[in-house]
Amino acid sequence: MEISDKNLVKSELFYQSLDKIWEAWTTHDGLKKFFGKDNFIELIPGGAFEIYFLMDNPDGLRGSEGCRILSFLPKKILSFSWNVPPHFEDLRNSGYHTWVVIEFIFVSDNATRIVLTQLGWPVDEKWNVAYDYFDKAWDTVFIQLSALNDTSQNQVPKRATGVGGIFLNQKIPMYLRTGIKNILGLIPTNTAPILNGDTAMTLPEKDIYNGVLSRIQQHILHLRKKIICSIIRLKIWKTW
Repeated sequence: MEISDKNLVKSELFYQSLDKIWEAWTTHDGLKKFFGKDNFIELIPGGAFEIYFLMDNPDGLRGSEGCRILSFLPKKILSFSWNVPPHFEDLRNSGYHTWVVIEFIFVSDNATRIVLTQLGWPVDEKWNVAYDYFDKAWDTVFIQLSALNDTSQNQVPKRATGVGGIFLNQKIPMYLRTGIKNILGLIPTNTAPILNGDTAMTLPEKDIYNGVLSRIQQHILHLRKKIICSIIRLKIWKTW
């Protein structure tokens, strides 16, 4: 069977610690919280990675029966073989499995990026329906995983009172302080080259920077609303 070089890639930032999100993907209890109704997992090379979705179906037709863990590097990489749902009868009966590689990227104590790649797609048009199916299915899995996000933690690791709601102290990394000052107009744009090219910032740094940018934008919108309300109240007061 000829294998194409087509890859299905999903990347998402989750506001969960690396320990918590690794546990979610590699333990029985963790998987049950977001992925399937039950499972059988053995975290060893060649161990089972079976997720059960259709509990009323006969054995062998409930989910990813027969899928195996291919390799793992604790809290960094997990890879496993992956079949198709029972309703793709011809593809499932072929016995062929694609494989999935999940990368766990530390962003902060309360944030982890996951990059999921499904590869090993056969050069055969009949597999296109499976590709399209998983293109949507992995999005659903990520949505369910994001429901476990730690809402008690601020999405921006460093937060305090001060200019724009962000205190620019020395504990915040230089790239972040530079970016915040640039957004607030405290320094000229040409003195902050880190913001002018994607290659100047690592992926975790981008995540933190984007989080700070979002919070500043929210703060500005809040201030605008307060100003508008104040103007309205002033106009009403003048009319009396």
